[in-house]
Amino acid sequence: MSENNSNNNSTLLLGVILGAALTYLFATKSGQKTRKELFKDVAKILENLGEELEEKEEFKAAFGEPRPNGREKIEDKKEEIEKKLEEKVEAIQKEAKEKLEQVKEEASQEVESAKENIIEQVREVPQQVAEIQKKGRHFFFRKRHQGES
Repeated sequence: MSENNSNNNSTLLLGVILGAALTYLFATKSGQKTRKELFKDVAKILENLGEELEEKEEFKAAFGEPRPNGREKIEDKKEEIEKKLEEKVEAIQKEAKEKLEQVKEEASQEVESAKENIIEQVREVPQQVAEIQKKGRHFFFRKRHQGES
């Protein structure tokens, strides 16, 4: 019931305010002058609005949808450039990874080849030592025997 009372009071208050405003506009001389100025201003606003709408319609008819403003163009270009840059960076990263894998594989093969070469040379060391010892003995004994003869 209190909601009804407050609703009724609000409606009554609104009615009193509207009535006072209309009475002022229509009954008094200064109100009539204000009313005429208000009507002129409203008519001017509506006329300007109508002209703008007509210009927009004419523009649409002549050129299609209005062009986006400069900021939108810049944002579009910026996004386009960022996308292209991301694609190029990804392509370069992919290529770099492939090259790295290739270099790793080649280095691994070189290391393996060098390892095998070293192992082969290490296996030959005892034979080379034995040959050197044999030549040394042969040289030593030949000098000795030649000196005695």
